[in-house]
Amino acid sequence: MFNSGIFDSCDICVDVLADSIDSAGGRGKMVRYILRKRIRRAIGAMIYLFHEMFRECEEMREDNIRVQQGLPILGRYMTDPEYASIVWHSYYNGRDKKGWGGGLKEYAYLGMNLFHRVPQVKSVLNVGAMCAYMDYKLAREYPDTKFYGIDLSEDVQRLNKEHFALLNLHFLTGSVFDLDMKFDALIMIRTAKHFTKAEIKRIFNAGFKYILIVDIFGYCDTLKRMYNFDRDDTVLYGKGRAHNYPKLLKANGYKVMCQEVCKGEHPNRPDLYNIMVIGEGGKI
Repeated sequence: MFNSGIFDSCDICVDVLADSIDSAGGRGKMVRYILRKRIRRAIGAMIYLFHEMFRECEEMREDNIRVQQGLPILGRYMTDPEYASIVWHSYYNGRDKKGWGGGLKEYAYLGMNLFHRVPQVKSVLNVGAMCAYMDYKLAREYPDTKFYGIDLSEDVQRLNKEHFALLNLHFLTGSVFDLDMKFDALIMIRTAKHFTKAEIKRIFNAGFKYILIVDIFGYCDTLKRMYNFDRDDTVLYGKGRAHNYPKLLKANGYKVMCQEVCKGEHPNRPDLYNIMVIGEGGKI
């Protein structure tokens, strides 16, 4: 009803303008047709934009409530197939571009290669697979290693299966806490922030030999300053949490074998940094 009222008001304005042109001997009929079509299209685009902005604000509000209650963030792409496809293709279309994902792709790939050269690693689990292009590249390079990507979205995994078919690359749909399989190594790329500290502990204690964490961080509204991995603990950060990954790894029996921080490549967020942490833990 609201949309209809806007269009009706615009039609009245267009009619008044067209009548004025007609009375002056102009082509009011043509003007009426062109303006009505273009104005309707512009208004439709604006309504859609405001609708999406409102929806995004509602999602952020709901996510913040879940974070404060210690609950996991579900994410729109898990409940909206169309949005899942848009997000997945945005990653897929930029898969070979430098700086893709704020430079995280290059950083994560470097870290993956570091511990995939360890001969004992024969199975790898990636939590929150999304677009599994990096898993696909590594699966091709290491055909003797089995790679598993788990994601809550069936639509995301369907796209992964369609585009990244390899014998040693497998896609699982569901929660990481429901798995009854054992893996040598764990990968979490920008997904650890969606878990609580207690959930991270459960994941870390699932018997992995190596854990690779790659994340992005910057100015923290909760702390009113940059997050500091030397002193800060888990805090609310954006739509998720900032975890002290080196501290969490050590607290759960892992030795930090690599910790690096590099400047991010996000065009609109010069404050962002990428962190990569690799932990070596219990027996396989």
